[in-house]
This record gives sequence, C-alpha cells and structure tokens, in this order.
Amino acid sequence: MMNLKTFFKNIFETKEISDSNMNKFGKSHVSRLEASNHSGTYDIILLDTKTTLLTYKNAINSEDVAVANKQGKTIATDTIFADFQALISQKEGIIRGIFGIKSATYKTFFPLGLTEYSTANKANVEMLMHRVVAAATAIVADLPPSFLPEFTAIKQNYTTARTEQLIKIGTVEALKSATAIARHNLSIQLMKNLLIIASNNIGDTSMLEDYFDQSFIRNSSQPNDGSIMGVISANQTINIEKKGINSKTEFTLTNNGPQTLNFGIQQNELDPVTSGVLVASNTTMPANYIQLLGPNPVGSPYLNVTNLSALAGAYRVLIE
Repeated sequence: MMNLKTFFKNIFETKEISDSNMNKFGKSHVSRLEASNHSGTYDIILLDTKTTLLTYKNAINSEDVAVANKQGKTIATDTIFADFQALISQKEGIIRGIFGIKSATYKTFFPLGLTEYSTANKANVEMLMHRVVAAATAIVADLPPSFLPEFTAIKQNYTTARTEQLIKIGTVEALKSATAIARHNLSIQLMKNLLIIASNNIGDTSMLEDYFDQSFIRNSSQPNDGSIMGVISANQTINIEKKGINSKTEFTLTNNGPQTLNFGIQQNELDPVTSGVLVASNTTMPANYIQLLGPNPVGSPYLNVTNLSALAGAYRVLIE
C-alpha cells in the first residue's frame, strides 16, 4: 500500500526542478487551469497562483539581471587587476635601473621581488597598489613624470570597481534569498492546487493532464515513487536533498553500488558525512532524522552522501 505521508509532502520543493522549469511549469499550469475552469470552481486558487507566480517570475528576473551586472563588475575588476600586474612588471625595470636591485628604495617597492605581485589576489592587491603609490610619492622627483599618475589612476579605478563588485555580490545574495522565498510560496500554492484538483477528481487520474504538464518537472532518471536516484564518484560527497527536511522526516536508503556509502544530515551542502548511517553494498534500510544527524545543531537541512571508496557508487533515497 502507498505510504499516506506522500500526500503531506511538498513534492514541488526540490532542487531537482530548476528555477526556469519551475516558472514554465507554473505558467503552463495557470493556462490549463484557466482553460478548464468553466464553472469558476477554481477562481480562488487561480488568482492566488497568478499572484505567487508573478512574484516568483519577477524575483528570478531581478536575480538574473543582478547576476549579469555582477559578472560585468567582476570582469572590470579582473581587467584592472591584470593591468596593474602588467604595469608593475613593466615599471620594475625603471626602479631597478635608477636605484639598483640591492637598494633600499628597490626593497620598498619589491620586498619580496616581483613574485609577490604576480601571485597577488583580491585579498592583498589593494595593499600592494597602496604600497606602490606611497613609495612612488616619496621619490616622485626621481621618477619619470608618468610613473606616479599611472599607478594612482589604476589604484583609484580598482578601488571603485571592486567596491561596485562587492555591492553587486551583496545584491545578488539578497535577491537569491528573495527568489528562494518566492519559489517556496509558489511550491506551496502548486501543492495546494494539486490536492484540491485531485480531491475533485478522485479515481480519475486522466484529469491530471488537463491541469499539469509534468514534462517541465519530470526527471526521466528518477522513479515514479518520488525517490531520488543518482551516481556518486569515488571519494566524493554530494547533496541529495536540501529542503523540507525536519525532525519528523523519515528516509529509506538504498545502496545499489559495490561499496559502503555513508548518509547523513549536515549543516552545509558539501560537508562530508563523517557520522550518520552506513549502508552496505546492495542494501536497503530505513533511517530517521536523529540517526542521520551529523555533529551539527538540530535543524541542519542538507541530506548528503559520502563515498570514501575507490569505486563509483549508486544510491536511491525515498524521503517521507
């Protein structure tokens, strides 16, 4: 017999459905709901779905624009970064030629040689730019006229570009949170619609296609019972599910591979499972939240699996 807990799950709240497909699925559902709502039975849920779908669509569009802007700022920042490295490499010869490689002045610019500049990163490049500008300012009369202005300009340009990039990064993160909230609300609305429509058509599964186009959300590699299947490479940790997991969630864990897999609920998406439930090769076993909980605070949302062997593995997980 089917587990009745299935009807209490939010099947639409899963990472297996992309944001784009979630949006397409919602739009298709609204169109089908409008076409089949001849007697006005679904007026209320139709209006609610349109509202949540519009909010979600606006959220993913805003996030997409912000990501594009962030990428633009990142390119600008990286370009100035590379220009600085090329410029300091070029101007090193001037400092060496005027003052000598063993001079105190040369060491002021290059205490660790050119390697410090060629291996710079975004955590220390502004410090290096400031060093060059300060050192050049102190001996500006002994340098070519263009030396200090070039480094001053590149430092100012980098600071401006980096600040704008960080602002865009913060904006993207905020919009990602807004998208997640909007998606969660849409998934709840879709689940409500599914249950309401199903309750009006008990015993007639053919009616499903009148209201829902599953092609947008169906994963052909996944079984019909709602379980999640996948392959895991040797010495790898992957996330199986990251939403809808709580202390009441129960699991059926299957290891279809030739070695032991370690399943556990972790605090972060890529945390390796160091404690949890070990499932032997070709074995299926039930597990609850407490058994799977790793050494993290209660409330950890990520169900991960770790394969520590030298062979690839395969798993199947049913979350109830």
